[in-house]
Amino acid sequence: MSDELRIPLPFVTGAIVAIVAIGGWCWWRVGSAQSQADAAREQAQTIARDVQRVQTLRQQAQVVAGSRRPDADLVTRVQRALSQAGLPVTACSGVQPRNDQAAPGGGIRIQSVQLSLRALQPSDLGAWLSAWTMAEPAWTVSELQLAHQPTTALGLDSNRFDVSVVLSAPYVEDAP
Repeated sequence: MSDELRIPLPFVTGAIVAIVAIGGWCWWRVGSAQSQADAAREQAQTIARDVQRVQTLRQQAQVVAGSRRPDADLVTRVQRALSQAGLPVTACSGVQPRNDQAAPGGGIRIQSVQLSLRALQPSDLGAWLSAWTMAEPAWTVSELQLAHQPTTALGLDSNRFDVSVVLSAPYVEDAP
């Protein structure tokens, strides 16, 4: 008798088959895990985009007055925004109220006024809009029209505009 250990061939074959099967199963699980990880990363990116979009929309949402119709006397507020923007208050040539409109879905009405600003450069308009949106979040710009400022000798000044701005403020219709 020899001291050699003899392993039967069927046992060796079975062990090799088992090792290959376990290796294949592990390989399949790694591939499955990679697919799940890729799907999770894609879903996380989608959620991040959705969250960013919601935050952007929240920042753009109009402020609805919690009670009655907002005070429409805007001349002083417009002039204050002009002063904050470093512009003369005489640039405001008038504020005209418009009829209130019902918002779709009911319960909310929208008050609007038309404002006329004269002889503004684009940078002046931007400065006023910035000052206005900071001071008056309830009143948002719903229309903006620019017309070249006429001059006496040269025709039109290509860098000065008369501006018509429609400001709107939503409010709750049935407020006490």
